[in-house]
Amino acid sequence: MARALVSRPRLLLMDEPLGALDKKLREQMQVEIRRIHRSVGTTVLYVTHDQAEALSMSDVVAVMHQGRIAQIGAPEILYNQPNSPFVADFMGAGNVVRLRARRLDDGIAIEAGPHNGALTLAGGALREALPPSGAIVAHFRGEAARLHAPDMAAGAANGDELVLRGRIAQASYPGGVWRYSVRVGEDQFLVDDVRRLAIGEAVGIGLPAASLHLYAANP
Repeated sequence: MARALVSRPRLLLMDEPLGALDKKLREQMQVEIRRIHRSVGTTVLYVTHDQAEALSMSDVVAVMHQGRIAQIGAPEILYNQPNSPFVADFMGAGNVVRLRARRLDDGIAIEAGPHNGALTLAGGALREALPPSGAIVAHFRGEAARLHAPDMAAGAANGDELVLRGRIAQASYPGGVWRYSVRVGEDQFLVDDVRRLAIGEAVGIGLPAASLHLYAANP
């Protein structure tokens, strides 16, 4: 970095500079690179495949797909408002559930099948983004879901939570929380929870409406 910055370039390209470092050193170097950047003021084009690194290091993030910019904006915009299923998946919302949409006078009803829940979402921009009726897909992050007893469709009653019913298929402990693979019909979803649950245990996956990224399904 010293050799690159000594000539005071207008633009500095950093192509996955931290890829070979362990987690602790990589996090320390992220802080140091940000400090150096603030000190010298040079524009940095930083390339990485680590989504968390891209969000924490950047003022503006561009997600590339097939040689084109799929979405560009502030980190919090890409994280909270991904504009396509690809960007949602790339930014960590890798769980995908197939749903049905039904247009209402004042919003859209979202249904997850006969053995699962439903919710009603307000209109506005959402009505324009989704089809009047038919198949849609919802992306969500495992940490945004809530596991509870399968018969607790509490959110479905007041329309602020979609409930999927399934069983624990696998469990792992990456640290801090348990990570569960929950089988719902033919699908499996990764969900985080602080509790230790048993393999085969029946659960409900509660998905708050605000946690869902909804898109029209591909034909």
